[in-house]
Amino acid sequence: MKNLVLGTAINLDFSRLRNFILSFREQNKIDDICFIVDKTIDAKTKSFFLDHDVKTIYFETRHLFSTAVNNTRWFKYLDFLMENEYQNILFTDVTDVIFQGNIFSFLPDSSYIFFFEESETISQCDVNSYWLRCCFGYEESVKIGHQKISCSGTILCDRNNAITYLNLMVETFLKIKSESRDVFGEIIDQGIHNYICYNLQDRFINPEFKPNGEIVGTLATLIYKYRERISMSDNLIKIDDEIPILIHQYNRDEYYLEKINTQYES
Repeated sequence: MKNLVLGTAINLDFSRLRNFILSFREQNKIDDICFIVDKTIDAKTKSFFLDHDVKTIYFETRHLFSTAVNNTRWFKYLDFLMENEYQNILFTDVTDVIFQGNIFSFLPDSSYIFFFEESETISQCDVNSYWLRCCFGYEESVKIGHQKISCSGTILCDRNNAITYLNLMVETFLKIKSESRDVFGEIIDQGIHNYICYNLQDRFINPEFKPNGEIVGTLATLIYKYRERISMSDNLIKIDDEIPILIHQYNRDEYYLEKINTQYES
């Protein structure tokens, strides 16, 4: 059974997806990449997808939700996975992600879900604290504020845990929508993600939090506050001299953005 990389590419052309696709295909020519798109996708992007074996899922009904695609993508992901069988799934952002190895190598034989931490706690980040307060109230933001931020932009798991995670995301979105339409209109998936990670762990099989730099390296906070932990040599970005398989948020820094763009220019 194949593995799946699942992301959203609505309103994005191939130039913003090139680094993601080419870096993945350098490491893995077998497993599926699948992007949610809509009718705005242009011919050049379609051709690029065809050349690099990228599948597409059309999502024209997203406008019915009256909220950002960052929120509605989880609904479409669930629909897609209920109809398609994959062994392991990476839910991922796409415009600021590259691969430095095969993300599906060395995975556990049993069920698992990996939540990837950033380098600061929720309470140290005004934005993440705000998302929790908006969705669940001040007390919840205090309750789990000491926990490391877990990034909803990269989640790696087996199929069983993927379905569980998506059902929890959808159920929580709908609950919030029923309670507060104004909040539902904002981009809130990160707040819901952290709520699920730290309050509903018992719903998953073998959940595990991975520190920043182990499998996934998330650069934003490191760039701004702990830059000495990041280095680059031989076209590979390192964190604490280790090479993560996936790099996220490299575009937050002009130096790394230029290096990566140059590497994958055609």
